Amino acid sequence: MSQISISSNQTALSLPLPRVSVVIPTYNCAQYIVQTLESVFAQSVSSSTYEVLVVDDGSTDHTRALLAPYIEQKRIQYVYQRNQGESVARNQAIRMARGEYVAFLDSDDWWLSDKLAQQLEAMDAHPNAVLAYGYVFVVNNDGERIDFRGMQQHGDGIPGESHVFERLVISNFITNPNSVMVRREVLLRTGLFDEEIEWGEDWQLWLQMALQGPFLFMPAELACYRMRRPGRRLEIESSSAFVDQNELILARTFKLIEQLPLEQRTVLLHCKAPAYRELWLRSGLYNVESGDLPAAARYFQQAWQIDPDLNQSSNIASFVQQVAHIGLRLAQENKLKLEFKRIQFTPDLMPGDVLGSHILQETSSGKRELQFQPGPVFTNILLADEINRASPKTQSAMLETMQENSVTLLGTTRQLPQPFF
Repeated sequence: MSQISISSNQTALSLPLPRVSVVIPTYNCAQYIVQTLESVFAQSVSSSTYEVLVVDDGSTDHTRALLAPYIEQKRIQYVYQRNQGESVARNQAIRMARGEYVAFLDSDDWWLSDKLAQQLEAMDAHPNAVLAYGYVFVVNNDGERIDFRGMQQHGDGIPGESHVFERLVISNFITNPNSVMVRREVLLRTGLFDEEIEWGEDWQLWLQMALQGPFLFMPAELACYRMRRPGRRLEIESSSAFVDQNELILARTFKLIEQLPLEQRTVLLHCKAPAYRELWLRSGLYNVESGDLPAAARYFQQAWQIDPDLNQSSNIASFVQQVAHIGLRLAQENKLKLEFKRIQFTPDLMPGDVLGSHILQETSSGKRELQFQPGPVFTNILLADEINRASPKTQSAMLETMQENSVTLLGTTRQLPQPFF
């Protein structure tokens, strides 16, 4: 790896060991990096408590010139390398780290002033915890707080110390590395960031660390995440490349689990089908939101195939609500030309009320013949309220229609509109 070290590692080695190594990868973030660094230097703990490691992943802007005063004053250690990706840059900084703990910060984001103090106190009080995290809030390119997906804070967990693998493999509820502090010893034992993964490399590392010990959730805002272009995240999360990389993360994680002792392996492998199911459900929802309905249908079908009982689980209610919410919002914004219908199921609702029926009508020539009148199931997105209240016959007809994507009446099969959810 070609790199140029601007700061003196020999000088760093002669200083007392810091408690925390702050890892900051950067690439063409001259517009933001000074604010990022100043948020570290504004921490309520003494500056001797931490060291700041900046690895420049081949920036072509004036990042190096902006950092020159910090380098001269020995406030940071700075390494420049050819562009190889964020994970390579982070790993380079981790290998340089001397602290008991490692904390992560992206070069366009910032910390709140008591972030390190809170986490040091918490980790010292919970010696078994391998990782601590808390809430992050989202800002736009101008640094103004914004809601993202209806939330002002991101991060989730049970306050205090807990084992999280079975929840974390379903969804990366940590959401952003900026709030994370880890024990360096455990981090090195785990194997660092996977440099082959571009999207989700943090999730993969957290999963591996979750096999090493409990995590510590602190229900407090610790850091911000700057979303420079909010639409970009949806573009990534709805892409097939993103899904492929997340599938690879799950495959590598469960391969690792297969090497564990039998008792632990047996407990954790039952998470495999739910993990893939939730990945494909999320991917389907992201593609609904981005407007790629054929891709959404494929991911939903994969989710149903790996969990045929999904329509009987508690997840279906949340899933239907999310699809309906996204679809209705996009329809109101005229982004999707889809038809939405809603059925309120009651005990007296008959199959014909849902699927459609034949009505005797008179033609223009005076003849009377049966004509098919489609039911509300003939739509693109159907919101079915309280289907459990319907009669067994109506429920059976509805479920069969959903499975076959068609309605068969009087020997004639009619396909439902596509896409159909």
